[in-house]
Amino acid sequence: MLQAVRKYSLFDYSAAFFSFFYVSMPGFFLAMLLIYVFALVLGWLPTGGYETVGMPYSFWDRLRHLILPAATLSFGGLPYIMRITRTAMLEVMGEDYIRTARAKGLSENFVMLKHALRNCLIPVTTLVGGMIMWLFGGSVIVETVFSWPGLGLLFIRVVRERDYPVIMGLVMISSILSIAVILLTDMVYTMVDPRVRLER
Repeated sequence: MLQAVRKYSLFDYSAAFFSFFYVSMPGFFLAMLLIYVFALVLGWLPTGGYETVGMPYSFWDRLRHLILPAATLSFGGLPYIMRITRTAMLEVMGEDYIRTARAKGLSENFVMLKHALRNCLIPVTTLVGGMIMWLFGGSVIVETVFSWPGLGLLFIRVVRERDYPVIMGLVMISSILSIAVILLTDMVYTMVDPRVRLER
């Protein structure tokens, strides 16, 4: 949103550069880069696994192990959201109702948040819904790099072992989750855009 408001500024160009930089970076390389910086150089976070070996269960310990895998997955999708939001905001900011809201004397922040942002969320919601399904595939790489015991790591293991019943089960689970995400995305449309209504 700030990119659209500050169009063609240094901030806009800098954000665009970093978004293209992250898009062109493979997930496994980003994961290793985060491990190198935050685990090896700074020593703030663990390199992998889901708990510290030999330590009793701790919620904060599990959370520390989750930060890098979650950051790797989220950073991969943020540039797409940034670009789509900027494009949609620029299109919405040229509409008549935005000029009318400004002519009424409403503050710029209110116009941007209440009128412009809400009306540009339809393409963003569509993208986020598709990205949730993309996360299932991305988790295979991330869980392998970070040795995180999840569905992605399980999928790699059963493919190597040629355990076909488990492979079919994982594919079925992914398909059900994908259908559920699509249905949820359509339901979110009704909250984002008042012109969209579910009919029985």
